[in-house]
Amino acid sequence: QRARVLGAAIRLACDLCGRSAELLAHARIAFQPTSVVLEADDGWSDMLLGEQTAKRAGALAGLLDRSLDIRVTPEKPPRKLKARAAG
Repeated sequence: QRARVLGAAIRLACDLCGRSAELLAHARIAFQPTSVVLEADDGWSDMLLGEQTAKRAGALAGLLDRSLDIRVTPEKPPRKLKARAAG
């Protein structure tokens, strides 16, 4: 079960950001006791919260026996993501 949840989370992340750190900085996911909350900044939500992303997020929430809550939030300054050194 853990492997299925991890796989679903990875597929969601890839669909959500297209492997772009800049896009990922405008999205957040939170795990609440009864729900999975997926948020995207206003102005980026059309790009980030498409049909495929909602499907992937729903699959992840289902595997965790939680509901899915998708939200658009006021845009915040993007978070800085640190790259890890290889090796």
